[in-house]
Amino acid sequence: MLSQWETVQFMTRWGLYLALSGVVGGTGSLFLIRQYVPALAPKLKCYVTISAALGVILSFVYFWSQMGGLLEASWWRSYDREMAVFLLETPIGSYLKYCVSGYLLVLIGQSFPRISNTESYWFYLLNVRSIFSVLGIILLIISYSKVGHSVAQSWYISLALWCHVAAAAWWIGSVVPLWWVTRSNDLIAIKKTLEYFGQLAAVPVVLLLICGVVMGLIYLGMESWWSLKYGQLLISKIVLVSLLLALALFHKWYLVPRLSQLDSLPSMRRSLLIEILFMSAVLGLTAYLSTFVALH
Repeated sequence: MLSQWETVQFMTRWGLYLALSGVVGGTGSLFLIRQYVPALAPKLKCYVTISAALGVILSFVYFWSQMGGLLEASWWRSYDREMAVFLLETPIGSYLKYCVSGYLLVLIGQSFPRISNTESYWFYLLNVRSIFSVLGIILLIISYSKVGHSVAQSWYISLALWCHVAAAAWWIGSVVPLWWVTRSNDLIAIKKTLEYFGQLAAVPVVLLLICGVVMGLIYLGMESWWSLKYGQLLISKIVLVSLLLALALFHKWYLVPRLSQLDSLPSMRRSLLIEILFMSAVLGLTAYLSTFVALH
């Protein structure tokens, strides 16, 4: 049974994964979806902005929960200046600094005016708004090597973690914008967007799987998957991800090719909502694994 502070740590860590996904997936969707459904650009900007603002708030709450957990104090007595200064010099403090800096850079980037839909994609990638957002995302991805099981690990483990986090955040954070796309009645734009996403997703998803397997083998070896709680929960996560992959393939090979009439849209929308629920469960399990479960 989790204590009060452990529950807060778990919920905020889960929320931080969702916020990161919203920032990365939303930023990517501003580039992807604006080609086919430019009217969604304001909603996507709001999606990224809310995710980043939530990330800033949850970063401080997570830091506070770590302090309160160490002090074993009530909410009203959970702040201690000396403990806060001490924690700022630990991996928890580094995580806070990288997260807050990253989310603030994204918010600064989103404060710049949106460029015209007629501008080239290269202009979109190289404008000030995008540069701030990309720099913020880089800091956010790096932050996950500052806390958890990858702290003080070799550089190649950190690299695998960064690739894994970036690919997962992009994939998960892109599904909500795709669901918004299906809320319109423009079947041509919907089909083109989903087909393009299916083509783009192949490389990140493969990278996600490879990096995840590599980290699992490095952390647990070949023999500890069933004997350790971490390994058992990791297998559960792999099962959930496998179901997500099966659902994604079902979209690509069955539902999307049949988007020729409006009566085919409800099935696509329901399937995307199911995918969102599965992805939320994966992030929740990841939050629990990275916060409470020891490798040995």
